[in-house]
Amino acid sequence: MKHLTIVLAFFLCHSISIGQNLKPKQLDSLLAIYKNPVMPDTGKLRALHLMATYKAANDPDTAMIIAESLRQMAQKLKQKKYEGFALNTIAVLNMYKGNYAKALEYHSKCIKIWEELGDKKRLGPSYSNIAQVYMHLSDFPKALDFCIKGLKIHQQLNDTNSTANCYLIMGIIYKNEMDYTNGMLYYLKALKDFEKLNYKEGIINCYNNIANIYSVKHQYAKALEYFFKNKKMVDEIGQKHGIAICYGNIGEIYLAMGEYPKALEYILQSLKNHRELGAKEGVATTYINLGELFYKAKDFKTALLYGDSAQQLTKEIGDIDGERMAYQNLARANFEVKNYKEAYEYHVKFKELTDSIFNSENVNKLNEIKNNFETEKRESEQAKFEAVALVEKKKQKIILWSVIVGLFLVLIFSIFVFRSLKITHKQKEMIEEKSILVEEKQKEILDSIHYAKRIQTSLLPTEKYIERVLSEKDSININSR
Repeated sequence: MKHLTIVLAFFLCHSISIGQNLKPKQLDSLLAIYKNPVMPDTGKLRALHLMATYKAANDPDTAMIIAESLRQMAQKLKQKKYEGFALNTIAVLNMYKGNYAKALEYHSKCIKIWEELGDKKRLGPSYSNIAQVYMHLSDFPKALDFCIKGLKIHQQLNDTNSTANCYLIMGIIYKNEMDYTNGMLYYLKALKDFEKLNYKEGIINCYNNIANIYSVKHQYAKALEYFFKNKKMVDEIGQKHGIAICYGNIGEIYLAMGEYPKALEYILQSLKNHRELGAKEGVATTYINLGELFYKAKDFKTALLYGDSAQQLTKEIGDIDGERMAYQNLARANFEVKNYKEAYEYHVKFKELTDSIFNSENVNKLNEIKNNFETEKRESEQAKFEAVALVEKKKQKIILWSVIVGLFLVLIFSIFVFRSLKITHKQKEMIEEKSILVEEKQKEILDSIHYAKRIQTSLLPTEKYIERVLSEKDSININSR
């Protein structure tokens, strides 16, 4: 079986995601803008760019015509940015169609423009797009190398969406190298970022690739769970290319489970959709899977027909891994119909291509790139850890000095308070002493007054005595008369 991954390229260029959100009525408006003779040239260029990106996923032939018109108009007007957009679109469409050499050619031209303009925001996605092309060509060392170049730029710009896409490509590379642990690790990192952004196209890609790992590990129930999640989302957004891939991948799981009627139904639907889109790689993959299906169903003649078609098409588009699997199917089917010579020749070709992909030189290159990346990542993480530790140390120092200064101020304040209390206490004692003196003085004065009053009282006659004397006197006077 050969699983297809949903093409990421259109989701890696910031300008492209704008076009995918357009509605048919808006497309008519863009066409009107382009045809309007009084519209400024930049407005027309933007309209062409958005129309091309809108058509790319569902009508690649029309998208190619529009993108070529955009390229020619941008060159004439010396509008480098829009020329870069056109080249990127043309490159991605060529990858859709399996024209990998042309895809690399146009991506390289596109990169030169972004470098001239110093546009890192678009340079990073272009590196990632080239990584995808090399991935389809089974040149995993180059794919990983370009992916890491793109990742570094995305991380510098804090571009979460593009960083997540790089994680996804790295996951595919690790998965193809049968490093399923790291493959799943990077898929889950990508999924986490896409879910934060609520970016459906990215989530779709993650579901698809997570399902692929469950498939190769023969965990078919989990694989189907993710493929059907995937299908639901691509149906919602109406992405024909993604729908075609979903049908094919679901068919492959039923094929692995031995449910051949269901497998045939889904794979044939996938073939129909890929043919409508002109997606050669998708068509080639369905041929490979149909060859395997009919081989397992013991229909060896039909298996040979599909095997032959798969071999021719994969060779034409340069899909080395696909061609390798086509040779394997042809070797097995020819053996069953007793064409031993052909079976042997196809098996030799299968082995040669397998060795070319997984030879020691490629493996060493890939390991070197992976190791360098992991070392850089560890060093970067260590540098971040040390920077955080330094900041924390400074913070602790500031806190310590703040505590010391605080305690010192508390001590000074305590001394000041103590002195104030001491003075207040002394003043209170003095006031109390004065109060006692005043009380004693007042007592002395009162005692003196009381003493004087007693003396006065003792010296002066009483009122009764005076009245008695006066009464007696009056009596004497009366009698003398």
